[in-house]
Amino acid sequence: MTESRSSSIRLFSALLSQSTALAAFQAGGAASGRRHGGDHVFTIRNGLPVEPTNLARSFARIAADAKLRKIRLHDTRHGCATLLIAAGVPARVVMEILGHSQIAVTMNVYAHVTTDTSREAMGNMDRLLKRRRHLR
Repeated sequence: MTESRSSSIRLFSALLSQSTALAAFQAGGAASGRRHGGDHVFTIRNGLPVEPTNLARSFARIAADAKLRKIRLHDTRHGCATLLIAAGVPARVVMEILGHSQIAVTMNVYAHVTTDTSREAMGNMDRLLKRRRHLR
């Protein structure tokens, strides 16, 4: 695995655990009387949305602390979708996770992943058939 790919996986794992913690935090907000920010993914303590500049600055700091190359927060969304599709998650599920309104949007953006995966699968099949031919 390349350094770039392993860095991406580390970042995705970290973001996944953080988003789980955030969801639990936000779910507890209503019960504790904090004002809830609605559908916002990133909020401050009172439930209001985080200012985009502050969010970008915090994300850059976290990525730098993890010794990752500089990327935008939105790039993690693309990375997540790419990894999900490459892992064989159905396109409809990826579409729902991303919040796309139509599966065509998801497939148009991430078609390269399925093409690469198909090419890799066919290469594996070719190697298996060649190996079987040599065993005869």
